[in-house]
Amino acid sequence: MSDIRSFLDTVSRQIRWKRARAPLTVELENHIIDRTESLTESGISPVEAEAQAVREMGDPEDIGLALDRVHRPSPNWGLLGCAAALLLSGMALMWALGDRGTYFQPMLIYSALGIAALIVGYFLDYTLLAGIPGWGIFAVCGVLMYLPILGNHFMTAAAQLCHMLPVLFIPLVYRTRSGEKKDIIVMLAAFIACQLAAGFSHQWMSLSVYMIVVCGGLVIYAALNGWFRKRTAKTVFGAFAPPAAMFALLCTVSFSSLERRLMEGALFPEDDPMGMGWVALRVRELIGTSQFIGSGDTSELMESFLQPGELRSVNHLLAVAVHEYGYILLIILGALLCAAGAMLVRGVRRQSCGLGKLTMLCIGLCFGLRTAFYLLCNLGFTFITFEGIPLFSYCGKLTVIDMFMLGILLSVFRTESITRDSGIKLRIPSPKSHTA
Repeated sequence: MSDIRSFLDTVSRQIRWKRARAPLTVELENHIIDRTESLTESGISPVEAEAQAVREMGDPEDIGLALDRVHRPSPNWGLLGCAAALLLSGMALMWALGDRGTYFQPMLIYSALGIAALIVGYFLDYTLLAGIPGWGIFAVCGVLMYLPILGNHFMTAAAQLCHMLPVLFIPLVYRTRSGEKKDIIVMLAAFIACQLAAGFSHQWMSLSVYMIVVCGGLVIYAALNGWFRKRTAKTVFGAFAPPAAMFALLCTVSFSSLERRLMEGALFPEDDPMGMGWVALRVRELIGTSQFIGSGDTSELMESFLQPGELRSVNHLLAVAVHEYGYILLIILGALLCAAGAMLVRGVRRQSCGLGKLTMLCIGLCFGLRTAFYLLCNLGFTFITFEGIPLFSYCGKLTVIDMFMLGILLSVFRTESITRDSGIKLRIPSPKSHTA
């Protein structure tokens, strides 16, 4: 194998990205070995077959230089640009709309911390997710269930940290590729643990929806890609159905008269214009009286609604901004979100690594779900309150978590040319074990 090793060493020296050397040389080595075996079967001696297989590959320096040109770490500048535009435009609106203390100054601090978290996530090897043990997510869920007992401040922190749980759920879904029942049982148990962690939060309803949609989306993706056998798929979806049904039942039973009135106010605000439907009507009035460019008409009722405060600065920042500056702002925001979504979909389709696809899908669902409900809230349909559009609206400490997740997403783009499922350590039975 001396000829092969000498060839691979020469190729490796031409590749400047150290992380790319190992996977690329392994692929070349496998190709040479396959060709050597093919030549040996045709009657050529092993030594001569190896030498011929190496010669057929070509000049090792030229191959190494070609691989070096193709495989270089590069961030997805388009997605990074969209994220920067969302962050800067959201900060600019907070400043322009008059809130320069209560929310703007903390957002500066959280954004600075978030940039550091983004850098950490970007340079972090996301394939390390595959090595997270199954008990890890149970331990995290246990901590998140315990934190609310310590007080309201810890309850808020637990709710924000719950947004990271779907990321820890990724390796559990990925391991179901092995086909082992134990991995599937652990995944289902982890889903229930995530739901319990969400249930202990003061945002239990929105976080439960968050877990069902995101974690369920990952499982559906795995099923559509044949990671489960038909019988196993029925078991998986059968196991997911009871928690979802239980959540729906809890929502129905736990609704107090106030919560029912809040829901009715969001759906039919005209029935209670001076009560629970007042906010929804004011938001719809803001949007309905807006112009394409410039400030819209302001009634006496809207004057009190537009006073600086949480409604203006957090929950309905977008609606107020559209009323102040016109629909053009909503169009620009929509274009940014659509561009980011298109890049994400394209990235998922281009990924050759299943773990990379799961990671992109997970973070995309996390961000997309929150964005959709925030847009509904700013159109006057406040069904369930999420933390807002990541980076754009005021998300408090959650901004740091959002930017860390964005960094992981960019890490997937950064290494997509060299990451393969074959290079990720996973308990996948060999074909021989299936036929035995």
